[in-house]
Amino acid sequence: MTALLQPAPLTAKELQALRAWLAGAAALRPERARRLLEQAIDDRQLVSDPVLHWRAVKAQIAGDINWAQMGFRLVLD
Repeated sequence: MTALLQPAPLTAKELQALRAWLAGAAALRPERARRLLEQAIDDRQLVSDPVLHWRAVKAQIAGDINWAQMGFRLVLD
């Protein structure tokens, strides 16, 4: 049985970019935002900031089609 490779936790720079995006202070491409959200939530990297953690969970549940309406800044291709 092979163990699935788990992505490494977000780096400090990636976590800072995600925090800024969740706060509405920075724009991310949807693919990058999705990847950062998934990793941060899976690794519980935002639980020390309950407001951002809850916002990340809501963003993940809503999906990228709703992010602009939720106030998240996106860079479109």
